[in-house]
Amino acid sequence: MLADHIGMPKLRDMAGRSEQLIVDIRLQDLPRLEGLLYPEHEASDQLIRLQFVFGRGAQGFPEINGSASGFIDLRCQRCLGSLSWPVDLEFNLAVAESEEELAASSEPFDTVLASDGMISLLELTEDELLASLPLAPMHENLADCELKGLLANGAGASLDSLDVAGVQPAMAAPGDDIRRPFAGLSSLLKQKGNP
Repeated sequence: MLADHIGMPKLRDMAGRSEQLIVDIRLQDLPRLEGLLYPEHEASDQLIRLQFVFGRGAQGFPEINGSASGFIDLRCQRCLGSLSWPVDLEFNLAVAESEEELAASSEPFDTVLASDGMISLLELTEDELLASLPLAPMHENLADCELKGLLANGAGASLDSLDVAGVQPAMAAPGDDIRRPFAGLSSLLKQKGNP
């Protein structure tokens, strides 16, 4: 288990010695990420391998070069089934100790502020993992979706008779007026270009 927080003096020392740290963590140790996991799978069984290399940056700030690898079981937004999402993430962060150092940094988007002189490797990693996840994870191929499997196994010949977790999809009734608000946009843009 990683230490909860690392103080800036220790982080500078680790950076000066170019230390490396490799650790496997359970997804249950990342509470914000745990809420996104497929509910039927135990977060305590899922591991992510983290690797950190500490060094000194060009501006004198301690740098953390991190990577995360493994799999995260998410819910597919198409079929609502389990989706094993591969994690292969690398990140490079400089750590500033004060607002002044943060403002002086030449790369503000790659610099984090050590609040109260402390930094949490777990929180940094969780932030990076959350930022790397898709907004709506789905199986890459429709054939991998449990929805297609349900239809193929005789759960119904069409989506009309499909019942997933007690919810049936809304289908357009014949004769419903389908509105296309941007249907004429292309012709309007062409008119605007030709006075």
